[in-house]
Amino acid sequence: INATLINMVNPENPDSMKPLIDGGTEGFKGQARVILPTMGSCIECQLDMHAPRAAVPLCTLASIPRQPEHCIEWAHVIAWDKEKPFPQLDKDDPEHITWLYQKALERAKEFNISGVTYSLTQ
Repeated sequence: INATLINMVNPENPDSMKPLIDGGTEGFKGQARVILPTMGSCIECQLDMHAPRAAVPLCTLASIPRQPEHCIEWAHVIAWDKEKPFPQLDKDDPEHITWLYQKALERAKEFNISGVTYSLTQ
């Protein structure tokens, strides 16, 4: 893509330079950057600046879970926040883990997903 952008610029006409605006979102977080061909680093050179995806997108958790881990994360992130069964989640409290496990299991059954276990929930 970098070569395409550079080929679109006429070095004798500065007005021919068109910025590329790149952006993305994940959950409620996002990023945007402006790339000026021939004036800054190439797109490929900037790829290391992006952090690796650490979580499943919220849209997957909320609408189309496909794996047991999605159901567990849904119970942790969405159901816990909505129902607030305890003031604060304590991952060392068996009662809290049991609550998460049961919610994740319900979610998994709703989407015909197998594999949600208590040990996976821990």
